Amino acid sequence: MVLLATTLGPPELAAQMLPDGAPVMDFKLHGFGEDGYKIWELQGSQGYLVSEDLIEVIGMRLRLFSGGADLRPDFVMESPMADMRLSANTAGGEHGIRISGDHFLVEGEHWQWRHDVRRIRIERGVRVTFREKLEDILR
Repeated sequence: MVLLATTLGPPELAAQMLPDGAPVMDFKLHGFGEDGYKIWELQGSQGYLVSEDLIEVIGMRLRLFSGGADLRPDFVMESPMADMRLSANTAGGEHGIRISGDHFLVEGEHWQWRHDVRRIRIERGVRVTFREKLEDILR
């Protein structure tokens, strides 16, 4: 079970989120684990509520956390356009994805993130860059 909280402004604004085609501008949405710790934070320049469970996001920035008291993100995913299914804790899209952590950068297209198995699948144009020294990797 994941609990959600929005930082869209006044509480009445969250209640007004209906799938009517009008975007929510510059929003932030948080997902919390059963223990109450933040597990993800979704930001977008525009969000379209397609249904109670599906949000189309333009200018997506999804920060993923380990779920503990340390609120430092494990990594950040950014995409110009993505779909997020709230009940399944999944996101994906056909457009580009950029995933960055302390020591790596991954870029590609046609991707899907699944929180339940902590997996990101990128199907096209994948490029991986490591930002740390990999010693004796070919031994």
